[in-house]
Amino acid sequence: WALRDAGVAADLPYAPKSLKAGLKQADRVGARYAALSGPAEREAGVCTMRDMTSGEQEQVSIGDAPAWLKEKTT
Repeated sequence: WALRDAGVAADLPYAPKSLKAGLKQADRVGARYAALSGPAEREAGVCTMRDMTSGEQEQVSIGDAPAWLKEKTT
């Protein structure tokens, strides 16, 4: 999905990382949200959006993720 095309600042790890390592990296760079997507989520067409401040998580359709993030960050 094209978060950047939707005007959402996004970063992606260059190499596969564990969930824990990915969340640590997101925290280090000051990300407000992290999009989590493993094989099961990708197959279902969803991703889990994690609020890095509160830890709350919500499943969102991959196609709706850019709009969801824009809504949460504006």
